[in-house]
Amino acid sequence: MDIKVKTAGSITTIYLNGLFNENACSNLKTSFESLVQQNDITILDINLSEVVSIDSSALGMLLLLRERSQAKGKDVVLSHPNHTVSQILKTANFGKLFTIR
Repeated sequence: MDIKVKTAGSITTIYLNGLFNENACSNLKTSFESLVQQNDITILDINLSEVVSIDSSALGMLLLLRERSQAKGKDVVLSHPNHTVSQILKTANFGKLFTIR
């Protein structure tokens, strides 16, 4: 999985590309943890437009990110999921936990 991070003001967008699965989670955990600790960031926007598929490990990673972000006063937004990823998020009721744009 490819990861690109861009910050504009207090919003950091994390662009993910490829399979969001257990293998990708270990690489992402370090990136997410460092971003959560940055005081100038208030919104973490996870751009899912280039994610081919997402598995249960990735869903768990997003829940952990949400929990740790909220503890630091940050919001997590899931943006631009393709149809397949959108259906998985819908099935997992993530619309009740996250803002999905």
